[in-house]
Amino acid sequence: MNDDEKIALKSGNVVQISPKSHEGPFPGCFATVTHPQKWGCEGYVTVPRAQGQAPLKAPVKLQWREIELVGVKRFSM
Repeated sequence: MNDDEKIALKSGNVVQISPKSHEGPFPGCFATVTHPQKWGCEGYVTVPRAQGQAPLKAPVKLQWREIELVGVKRFSM
């Protein structure tokens, strides 16, 4: 992320997790930001489940080098 995007990051933003720098279980996935931090952000990745079951929200902590800003979340699940 560039410095302007870091300053503008807000709760509800969507970031993509970099498959090149993320060593966790969600490379390439999208995450919803819940708490911007000076080191990156806290948020969650939505994990779909079987029909009729609510999706899971897997918590993540991501550093700046691991994310790119995509936009604003439009829908809630």
